[in-house]
Amino acid sequence: MKHGPIALIDERMPVVTIAPQDAVFEKMIGNMQEVKARGGSVIALTTRGDENCTQFSTRPTTSSSRSRARPNC
Repeated sequence: MKHGPIALIDERMPVVTIAPQDAVFEKMIGNMQEVKARGGSVIALTTRGDENCTQFSTRPTTSSSRSRARPNC
């Protein structure tokens, strides 16, 4: 996130992140930290079983309590 979008974040702004374990995962963690620092709410979608994003999510859940099986495509 750069200067324009980040300036819009405040305590009333939810931010949805898609952060799979890939080459830009660490950058997404940094973005989530920035959102939390500005008072925004983070809704994080990540790789199943990954607990790294729960510290930034507004209401963290475990994979067993809120996951759905993905159909085979």
